[in-house]
Amino acid sequence: QELTGLDGSNPLGFLAAIGVLRWLASGPEPQARLSFRDGSWTAVLHDAPPVQDWAPRAADDANASTTRPHLAFSYTKKEAKTEAKKDAKTEAKKNGEVHDLKPPPDVFRQWLLGLRSEEDMDAMSFALAYAAERGLDASTGKVIKPTALHFTAGQQQFLGSVQEIAASVTTEDILEALHGPWRYGRAVKSLSWDATSSRNYALRATDPSKEKRLGNPGADWFAFLALPLFPVVSKGTQALTTCAAGSWKRGWFRWPLWSVPASLETISDLVLLPDLERWSARERLLRGVSVVFRSDIGRSDQGGYGSFGPARIA
Repeated sequence: QELTGLDGSNPLGFLAAIGVLRWLASGPEPQARLSFRDGSWTAVLHDAPPVQDWAPRAADDANASTTRPHLAFSYTKKEAKTEAKKDAKTEAKKNGEVHDLKPPPDVFRQWLLGLRSEEDMDAMSFALAYAAERGLDASTGKVIKPTALHFTAGQQQFLGSVQEIAASVTTEDILEALHGPWRYGRAVKSLSWDATSSRNYALRATDPSKEKRLGNPGADWFAFLALPLFPVVSKGTQALTTCAAGSWKRGWFRWPLWSVPASLETISDLVLLPDLERWSARERLLRGVSVVFRSDIGRSDQGGYGSFGPARIA
């Protein structure tokens, strides 16, 4: 069945398609597979029931996720003020908790140890996609550097945004995200992974941090579920995100699309392969890869909000 709302040439559509597969394959439909239609790059789901049969269950699961360890992770205002940048106070909520991915290394390490001792492998898979234990912010050297897909800044906190999205998702949101068209009719926070909706302050008349964005919670939620396929590793104190490269403010993200139905395990292996964009047409054909897309990552000077540029074939 075609997921006509998910365009694989858009980072959000690609990530959401993988998130759908991960949710199905890790739970009710382990045999499910995913491909993309050549030319249109529409996501296609194989060996899975119709979306309308499981959309209510997916919405209920999202709503119940807000207290799970990988969404509930936080550190205190005091810890942030002690170790992070001077503006960390603006990132803390009134109750003193920061629901973001820039904790002091010791706090992150203790959280990882706790997940390991509890054998919570699902939460651990997200934690390893949030950051690398030894990857530090280059400007201070005192806080963890998050995934390159961390596009929130200022008063908008990554996990706080995800919690709001999870709590807000409805069956209708999921049907809209997967079948389209995307209407952006919900006043819900966004992860800003949609390459068709830029928040580049230099191109805007107003500061985006002061706006209440109209989001697409169904697509954002499933895209978040894809994160474990894009772990962060460290090289020295540098954090490296799977499928991403370049500097923090001027980086890029690249991703493959394939026409042959693939399992979650196969896709996990595929996105980890280096130099996908350098493969010859024959190499891609042998591996079932139709195309590799690339989208630039830019971050505003005012606050550091991230955004994807238009996708192009790598």
